[in-house]
Amino acid sequence: LILISGQVANSLIGTDAFQEIDAVGISRPCVKHNYLVTCIEEFPRILKEAFYIARSGRPGPVHIDVPKDVSATLGLWEYPKEISMKTYKPVYKGNSKQIKKFAELLKEAKRPLFYLG
Repeated sequence: LILISGQVANSLIGTDAFQEIDAVGISRPCVKHNYLVTCIEEFPRILKEAFYIARSGRPGPVHIDVPKDVSATLGLWEYPKEISMKTYKPVYKGNSKQIKKFAELLKEAKRPLFYLG
């Protein structure tokens, strides 16, 4: 899930302007990552990173907050082909000794029980 929200203009952020909300702060406990776009040129990179983060490791939501002056700006769209990010990468390879031990115990069990979830 990628959430894109609107924000007051960059120059008004932090001034308690009308309809200003700390969307990044409010959503921080609920998302994997937050972005505040400060210029239109960084939006394609942020969007690519957001989709990468949302799908990598344990999937989860990413929030992008776009100020009004940025959303009203025209610019060239240059979507990056690749990004380089350090993210959580789960280990899928098990410990071979533990797997063999489990297999032996399972083979010897008279009434094995699997509790999965």
